[in-house]
Amino acid sequence: MRSDRGDYRGALGKIDKLVNLDMLTPQGYFHRLGRTGDDIFRMLRSAQDRHIEIMHEAQRATKDIIGKLDVRKLERETHTFDLDGQKVTLSTAQIMSLYELMKRKQAQDHIFTGGIRPDAVRGGRGIRESRRADAVRVTVEDLAEITGKLTEEQIRIADGLQKYMGGRLAELGNQASMEVYGYQKFNEPDYFPIQVDKNQTQKDITKDAQAQTIAGRGFTKSTTPKANNAVMVGSIFDIFSSHVNDMATYAAWLSTMENVRRIRDFTYRDSEGNRTGTVKSVIERVFGRNGNNYLNKLVDDLNQGVRASGSGNFMDGIIGNYKAAAVAANLRVVLQQPTAILRALNTIDAKYLIAGSVRRGDWEKVMKYAPIARWKDWGYFDINTGRQMKDVLLGSSSAMEKIKQASMAPAGKADSFAWARLWNAVEAETKDRRPGLKPGTDAFYKAVADRFSQVIDQSQVVDGILQRSQIMRSPDALTKMSTSFMAELQRPTICS
Repeated sequence: MRSDRGDYRGALGKIDKLVNLDMLTPQGYFHRLGRTGDDIFRMLRSAQDRHIEIMHEAQRATKDIIGKLDVRKLERETHTFDLDGQKVTLSTAQIMSLYELMKRKQAQDHIFTGGIRPDAVRGGRGIRESRRADAVRVTVEDLAEITGKLTEEQIRIADGLQKYMGGRLAELGNQASMEVYGYQKFNEPDYFPIQVDKNQTQKDITKDAQAQTIAGRGFTKSTTPKANNAVMVGSIFDIFSSHVNDMATYAAWLSTMENVRRIRDFTYRDSEGNRTGTVKSVIERVFGRNGNNYLNKLVDDLNQGVRASGSGNFMDGIIGNYKAAAVAANLRVVLQQPTAILRALNTIDAKYLIAGSVRRGDWEKVMKYAPIARWKDWGYFDINTGRQMKDVLLGSSSAMEKIKQASMAPAGKADSFAWARLWNAVEAETKDRRPGLKPGTDAFYKAVADRFSQVIDQSQVVDGILQRSQIMRSPDALTKMSTSFMAELQRPTICS
């Protein structure tokens, strides 16, 4: 890898003093590494698009399975049982999980040896009750009584969610594992995620660190014969949405992250096999001593994922509400959103922007071909105001979340107006500069989508790991709060 952008230290001093790397987006970072760096960023963006496409497919499939089901009602609805001399409360959603767990041989070993430990049940106002600290033993008769509370419709839905996890999601995971490892890892038809009681396990720091990587997630591991830890029983909807996101991450990112790791650790050698340099040395020559730290942090963030606000964390909720309060139902924000088109002037010729602005936008077409637009439509168009992926998949937003999203809708619509016009502009540019592509064909729209994503990356606000600078990816709550509005001001400036 060679940077054709030049050495950025020179007489002006170290690049980490000239340009604050914390403020640099991944696109700007890789662009400074030359054509190879641009290729790496395109590879990362392709993986991000694939992740969104898988989540969208799962959203459609989930809607077919659950229909208009009130997910939150089943998570609040409770049943109390006498188990091993104790009163134990389970929600209907937890019983649906237990019903599916009983079909998996590995789970049976956990349940009949270690027992079950119900997770907390969500209260009527969204406040979690105290969860049990210890497991309780159960018999076959107990399980028959517990699962007997389910209706035929609830069983049908539970079976549908399990079949999607053990079927389509396993298929997507196997495609990735075949590409990287040469074999299929996910072949258990009765698969349902097992969450063991961590109070009964020993902490292994090495294993915990490995579990933070995409390749090392718990669902990728082989099962342990005759395991006897108690099994946690959570809401089937929490378990399903979490596994969808995990498997979508695995299927979309595994190969790409392996390639990035190989590139990062690559060593240059001459014809006789002698070491002549490394990629890390190139990065340090371009960026200074902090250049490799930036890449390592980005790889960690991509492996672990950056939690969207509204994920259940208290401080995330505070930050999201702080940002939403300033944006929601704010007429000034709504009126200024369409001016985001002007931010693209450094990326696309003004004549195309003018041509695109006078045409009516087709937002459905944009979402069909540009995954980043689908991400935006889900609510991730701005930093710290996104929705839980569970809500996106299951339509399970709380009343408060629905109010917040409704108040944000005018700003979102205005932003969609701008993006649809940007799509029109890119269509006009593609027609002009790529006459070999026939307008209206899939090949044409795919070319437009690729160029559109470039424009969005360089000029618009999107709450994605590849669109955030390093400081905006910080897990620190105060840093998140202080950078909450930075996305509107901080866009990657690309110049050769």
